[in-house]
Amino acid sequence: LNIINKNSHRANKLMNDLFEFSLYDNVDYKFNLVKGDISEFLRQIIANYIPEFEHNKFEYDFDIPEESYYIMMDEEKLTRAFNNILDNKLKYNPIGTAIGVKVEIRDLYFCIVFSDNGERIPEKYRENIFNPFVRVDRSRNSKTGGTGLGLSITKKIINKHHGGIRIIDSEIGTSFEIMLPLVK
Repeated sequence: LNIINKNSHRANKLMNDLFEFSLYDNVDYKFNLVKGDISEFLRQIIANYIPEFEHNKFEYDFDIPEESYYIMMDEEKLTRAFNNILDNKLKYNPIGTAIGVKVEIRDLYFCIVFSDNGERIPEKYRENIFNPFVRVDRSRNSKTGGTGLGLSITKKIINKHHGGIRIIDSEIGTSFEIMLPLVK
């Protein structure tokens, strides 16, 4: 019964992720974009993760401006995108990993870099990591229950916010950079 229950939860998560993934491909599907303070929003998201970071003995360093910066955002969807990245950092890195979140303002963009010094995504996967069902290590993912859609969904959400996401080359760990257009 436990195995059946566990597998039914995984199947349900996969179906929900597939639905969400396909929904974002529909050009008629619109996000509920409202002007919001992305600095404060990001601080709130990260604050929710501090207990998990501490439980995993992660070191963390956050560099988020106190100043308010505004973007047009769908809070629910953007929460999902940021959570996907932070959840991956928790799932796929060893105890004691250093996590960083750094913000820079570049031109008219709010740039967020989510970094770590843990597991590195191998070069051969980087080009396709945002494609659906791409997994770096199948055995590791089966233990964590991932569907292989998290980063694909994240990219679609960021794109619907008229932004971009990419992996930054580094010798250690994995760093994702998200760029979101600022509004006045």
